Amino acid sequence: YFQPSAVGHVIDFMPAGLEEEEYGYLSLIRIVQTVRGSMTYEMTCEPRFNYARSDHTVTLEDDHNAIFAVEDLQQEYQLYSSVPMTLCGQDEKRRGVTAEFRLSEGDHPVCLMFMPRSYQHRVTKDRCSQIDSRFKRTVRYWTQWLERCSYTGRWRETIHRCVLALKLLTYEPTGAIVAAPTTSLPEHVGGTRNFDYRYTWVRDSAFTLYAFMRVGFTTEAEKFIKFIEQRCRELKPGESLQIMYGIRGETEIPELILDHLEGYMGSRPVRIGNDAHTQFQLDIFGELLDSIYLYNKYGSPIGYDFWQIV
Repeated sequence: YFQPSAVGHVIDFMPAGLEEEEYGYLSLIRIVQTVRGSMTYEMTCEPRFNYARSDHTVTLEDDHNAIFAVEDLQQEYQLYSSVPMTLCGQDEKRRGVTAEFRLSEGDHPVCLMFMPRSYQHRVTKDRCSQIDSRFKRTVRYWTQWLERCSYTGRWRETIHRCVLALKLLTYEPTGAIVAAPTTSLPEHVGGTRNFDYRYTWVRDSAFTLYAFMRVGFTTEAEKFIKFIEQRCRELKPGESLQIMYGIRGETEIPELILDHLEGYMGSRPVRIGNDAHTQFQLDIFGELLDSIYLYNKYGSPIGYDFWQIV
């Protein structure tokens, strides 16, 4: 953020490389600092859970901790702020919190952390110090991950940015690779072809797997192969692979239209889910077999039983 006499710096990140029992797991963190001059900031947090279909209540445990309770989902989330917060909003079921603070060059950064409340027992008094350590660890995680890249040509920086984008499309617990991390972005503003692509298409993932292996990332390829192997083992006699799955292997992905949302720049309808999971497309089998063959050749050997299933 730029002002005539000041420069502000905001870092948003999700900690990477953590185990489930570690502090910061499943959290979204923001660090705010002024790198030149002095600047006033205003923070407002007004979440809309479940695509704005679920109401919530918010309470302040103290000036630094807000609890958002989503009753129909039976979920609670905690927002920690290193600066005092107050409640805002008139609707009791849609309220949020806000904070205003001024930072000068050399001041300690302001830290904000949003996470499921079930993880709050891991929070200690020196939270900003822990948040800083999680940021450094996240940077180290991605730096070390990129060091595995085998590409050494003239376009190395561009290739790094591309494989980072592909890595961000992977779902670590299962190895699934989504086609895109977005839903309801139209092909053109005002158009209706705005679908939900946050699922694993076998065809798209096969091409992504090939790209990973070309530049040395066989671990991601291995995880996706295991994801596909699990889907194959779940098939009943006479059944065939679907063209797409949920990131946890879901086979039913009903498509819903959210009429209460106006969409990107007024591009309705807003969709979640995708009815394409019922389609039958023959081309997925050739692309899948090609990617399995390449993984078998350049990654790790495929077992005989998996070949039989495929």
